[in-house]
Amino acid sequence: MLTLKPLYTPYLESLATHPATVLAEHPNHTEVAELATEVAAATLDLYAQTGATEPWLSYFALRETDNALVGICSFKTPPVQGLVEIAYFTFPGYEGQGVASVMARELLKIAFDDYGVKAVLAHTLPEENASTAILQKRGFTLVEAVEDPDDGTIWRWALLRP
Repeated sequence: MLTLKPLYTPYLESLATHPATVLAEHPNHTEVAELATEVAAATLDLYAQTGATEPWLSYFALRETDNALVGICSFKTPPVQGLVEIAYFTFPGYEGQGVASVMARELLKIAFDDYGVKAVLAHTLPEENASTAILQKRGFTLVEAVEDPDDGTIWRWALLRP
């Protein structure tokens, strides 16, 4: 099982400057410190751009058995016109263990707890892969291929409110 830990701005600021201290509670802190620090900086930038507020934040995924830091998931922005986009990333060494699937499931619960959310979106590389399998398992439908200014051609997926 996993627990999602909300990434509030003060925590991210501390992580960006003092990763060894902030991550010391996690048994895998040395193996994820560099990546977690990069994630903290990128997430702070995202928050500054989007004005993220709870619950439309990023979350670390923690393995409950040992508090290992195994991934990060996020809402890319607060809902806009009833739509919200999710993203998730499993840290190296933890792939293939269901981490991304659980992160996606938990983000969907958070999203659909808000009655204003009509649909959840996600983007993937334009090819069948682990992420597309996760989205299909969760009930998402491939909507279209779109051009992203940063990533080039991507697939857009959507899940309507049940």
